[in-house]
Amino acid sequence: MNRILLIEDEAQLSENIAELLELTGYDVQVTDRAEQGVEMLFQNPPDLILCDVSLPDREGYYVLEQLNASSLVIPFIFVSARVDTQDIRRSMELGADDYIMKPFNTPDLLAAVKARLLKYGRIRRILLGE
Repeated sequence: MNRILLIEDEAQLSENIAELLELTGYDVQVTDRAEQGVEMLFQNPPDLILCDVSLPDREGYYVLEQLNASSLVIPFIFVSARVDTQDIRRSMELGADDYIMKPFNTPDLLAAVKARLLKYGRIRRILLGE
């Protein structure tokens, strides 16, 4: 079962996304803080990260920067209400795999999650020679 780390500070949205992912068969870890997300990321690396850009303690970019500074290879998707092209561009320049704008529809979110997990699964198999 794939594990997803969800970093989202809007409580109702976080609950809805977590429930949707769990009903789809994913194991979901949830936090509303970037710092705690980074701790969770390194304590028990997930298979994918969904992260808001605007968080109460730090921006989601911090989480991606910490991931980039590590040796971990984990797909990273921003889910944000910030729709400015500068935010999207910065996300892509930092290496985000996708940027989903709020409000989003369920099939788009699930398709993005599935696509990134499949892609990274193939990459891991190639790197590990499986």
